[in-house]
Amino acid sequence: MSYYEESVEQFRLAYLVNAVMATGGNMGRAAQATGVHRNTISRVLRAGGYPASRIKRILKQRSAAHEALPAAKPPVSTHHAPAEADRRIA
Repeated sequence: MSYYEESVEQFRLAYLVNAVMATGGNMGRAAQATGVHRNTISRVLRAGGYPASRIKRILKQRSAAHEALPAAKPPVSTHHAPAEADRRIA
């Protein structure tokens, strides 16, 4: 998988996790809000390590302890930005 494809998948996962979290774990409402079928949301979340049971557990813990959702795994890539991108523009 290319760096671009990995980045798109990570964005898609984060977007859908945030949509489900914003709807209190309700996949149907998240599907309506995003325009993505609820089965697709479930599949993407499962593939990304966030099955419905984990989302609900996180929501329960978050409401009890006001904790944030753990960050999704960053994409693994050998791509490195050019050195020019590291310089600050003064």
